[in-house]
Amino acid sequence: MPPPSNLRSSPGIDIHRGIAVILMFLAHAWRMQSSSTSANPFLWIDRTLRELDRGVAYVAASFLFLAGYSLVLARNSSTQSNFCFFLGILRRSGWLYLIAILMFIAEHGTDLPDLAASPGILSMIAVALVITSAGILCPRPILALASISITVVTATFILESLGYAVSGLNSGPGGAIPLIAYSTLGAICAILQMGQRTRSLMVIAAASFPVFIFALLSSSSWLALYPSTYSYHGGLAIASLLGFGANHSGHIVRVFWNPSTIGTIGLVFPVLLTTTVLVSLERIPLMLRLCRPVLKLGRHSLLAFLAHYALLGSAELCQFKPSHGGWTLSMTLILTLTCWGAAEIFDRIRRRCADRSTH
Repeated sequence: MPPPSNLRSSPGIDIHRGIAVILMFLAHAWRMQSSSTSANPFLWIDRTLRELDRGVAYVAASFLFLAGYSLVLARNSSTQSNFCFFLGILRRSGWLYLIAILMFIAEHGTDLPDLAASPGILSMIAVALVITSAGILCPRPILALASISITVVTATFILESLGYAVSGLNSGPGGAIPLIAYSTLGAICAILQMGQRTRSLMVIAAASFPVFIFALLSSSSWLALYPSTYSYHGGLAIASLLGFGANHSGHIVRVFWNPSTIGTIGLVFPVLLTTTVLVSLERIPLMLRLCRPVLKLGRHSLLAFLAHYALLGSAELCQFKPSHGGWTLSMTLILTLTCWGAAEIFDRIRRRCADRSTH
């Protein structure tokens, strides 16, 4: 399977992104589960999912890392000037931010400041794309990107130490600090890896392993939790906005996570190790055939993201929630197969349109 025509990625990177997509499906289905303590034949699955949920930051860190990595691939394959390339990133980021705002309204309503400053992970990725692309286009990109990474991690430590929660920075659904550091790290790794296959990735992964062990042995939590207060809608805000739900008053506190300082440095090794292994194996044809569904999900991650949110939102509006781990895994499988099918259909439509344009 050849790489996508825009060369924003590679098969190994797509598979890594696809793995992150499936783990995201699992995490969101698990969050919908109505109970995790009832005695049932699936109790062992509930306990396993509870343990896996502790590593949820790996998913977000992977998405941001791969976004920065793919930016370098896109810049290297583009014939545009730096100015035009940056304008394209701004346009793409603007659409992502707008989608994040619309999704925030559907889920939480119109409460400020999170609506504008921290609407969701898509807004976080949009900000990361702009900042990382600016670093890539600097005369000394590695120095610029490293400076951004250090600044972001330092800001994370300061805000965490002072106990400050700032919407858009470290709190809300789309708090950008410290995850932007993964986007710049991904760009640095891609720049160093160019022409050396996986040698640079292996070296950086090996260097980050002692830090991973230190973070693992630390008593500090890898997640920092920050509350946000929203108007209470009795469920998804879109139901009230469309007149489907009953009128409610009052407020509800939602708690969102972001990697802590120790979690930020601890996640570097797992993310890098995954990328190193998958990029090393991407030249094996059998690997690509076996991983085709995962690769397709990664190649069309935005489509999968939007589709799974629509499916989960419809399930919640219908008041369907998994009652145990067995149903949660089944829902994850349904989301995976549905989004894979949508990605295949999208590719076929795009190929037909390309064929018609050439005739």
